[in-house]
Amino acid sequence: MIDEKEPESTPFDPELEIVKLQGRFRWVVSQLAELEQRDRVLSSRISRLKLKALEEEEEVEEEREDPRHRELMDMSIEERAILYAKLVDAKENPSSKYIPPTE
Repeated sequence: MIDEKEPESTPFDPELEIVKLQGRFRWVVSQLAELEQRDRVLSSRISRLKLKALEEEEEVEEEREDPRHRELMDMSIEERAILYAKLVDAKENPSSKYIPPTE
């Protein structure tokens, strides 16, 4: 059998119990402070990500509003590939016949 200490064999020391409880309380407070710090860090990270997502969404909306972008998206993949090849060719060979539009 397991030997259990009898309550009478260990005298109750209120000062020792207070010291133990103070140590536990300090540990709980430190854990709470750490969690609050993590919460602030995560909240600021979430805010930055939300702002970045909104900015990217606005950029996409601006691109969609551009009639040239809409016209480009209405083209077939083959037509876009041909246009892209012409643009690359014009960039690599300035003497080529195709002149890309300027903004």
